[in-house]
Amino acid sequence: MNTKKKKEIGDAGQASESRLNYLAEKISRPIAWKTWWFLDLILTAGISAYWWQIGLAEERLVTLCLSLLIAASPAPLYLSMAALAWRCRSLAAKEGAHFNSAEALRKFMRIDTLAVNKNGIITMGNPYIAELVPEGISKNALLSLAASAEQEATHPIGRAIWYEAEKRALRLSRLAACHEIPHAGVEAIMNNTTVRVGTLAWLKKQKVSVSATLATKNDQLATRGKIPVFVSNGKYARGIIALQDDIIPDTISAIHRLQRLGMKVIMLTNESSRTAAAVERVTDLDGAVGGLDSLGKVRELQLLRAKNAGVAMLGDTNKEPEIFLAADMSIHLLPVQPQANRRISKRRIETAEMEEAAEKALAEAPPPVDPKTVKADLVISEGMLSLFPALKLVQKLKRIERQNLALAYGAAAVMTLLAAGVLVNINGFWLSPWQALGGFCGTALVLLCVAIMRISS
Repeated sequence: MNTKKKKEIGDAGQASESRLNYLAEKISRPIAWKTWWFLDLILTAGISAYWWQIGLAEERLVTLCLSLLIAASPAPLYLSMAALAWRCRSLAAKEGAHFNSAEALRKFMRIDTLAVNKNGIITMGNPYIAELVPEGISKNALLSLAASAEQEATHPIGRAIWYEAEKRALRLSRLAACHEIPHAGVEAIMNNTTVRVGTLAWLKKQKVSVSATLATKNDQLATRGKIPVFVSNGKYARGIIALQDDIIPDTISAIHRLQRLGMKVIMLTNESSRTAAAVERVTDLDGAVGGLDSLGKVRELQLLRAKNAGVAMLGDTNKEPEIFLAADMSIHLLPVQPQANRRISKRRIETAEMEEAAEKALAEAPPPVDPKTVKADLVISEGMLSLFPALKLVQKLKRIERQNLALAYGAAAVMTLLAAGVLVNINGFWLSPWQALGGFCGTALVLLCVAIMRISS
């Protein structure tokens, strides 16, 4: 059997398993409270009509209706569910996971796939230069050319290139114009020449000539997990700057722990497919898709949801909000400022101070109102490890709710039968409204006590 056929069979098996899990989840969920009340009314009307037809007295018929409405009420179950959700949110907050509502907690209970960005979640998000591959010029000339174009860069890769040039005290050219293109690179004009620093695909779209040697080296670097950045001067590529973004120390253990609890972890990144595959091999991810812009990430999330997967997107919800809107749930990771060792030369101290003053003024200014800003369902502060206790709590919550669901259905069924008069022909017993109310309170008390005690243990 060839590899393609095996992959098709594996995909079919996974899709079938996903459908079965989806059906099992649907069956184990409690009936919506509006539906339950509607069924309660229908049941009360049907039983009352039966007894009215056989001549039951009107006074007795009124007490019968009251008893049935109380006996079959869904209130005990939903009171216990509300108390459970409140307690679960409180316990999760102590572990660094803050749900913004009970509905957000319910969403998290249906999540089985976690989609993440690469930078800042899988890797540190603080890249540094690992290798310089010049063609026709020296290494310092290549770095100086790229750093000159990246002087006004806001992207971490651009800043890393500029800091390395500053550390080496390289001379930078004056910028005439500069334009940063998301998910592609930066285009600058210096000395009446266009300089581009960015991805291979973007340079090819700009009709930049790239030698076979550099193209081969790009594949080799990406396969090793490096981030290859091309530098062109005019119509010719002058070399590659390979950057390394180290994997966060706890990332691999966090991924394994989440996988053991049944959570699939998939990485979506705008970096090359080869780089994504290299990171997938190192971290044991369930999947990694590279070469994606914002629309590409939205498309991948929609494909996952089409397979009946409950998908949560983890990252910074202030960046690319359309991606988080495409997922079933949004999880915001609070940013942690890396302690980078920045060595800035004396001739750039004034510029650095101006940049710091500008950043401080920007931080103090009120943020702009963005209509697409996503209100995160869950906020965490310690990376993917913060999801582990929250996921364990949610799994315990599912087990307790299934138990309470069985108890509530059983109690409602027994009290409804007694209220309907199944024993009246045996010993003349009718369940009065006060007795039904007592059973109602007893059921609610048992469900609440069991739920709170088990979730806190």
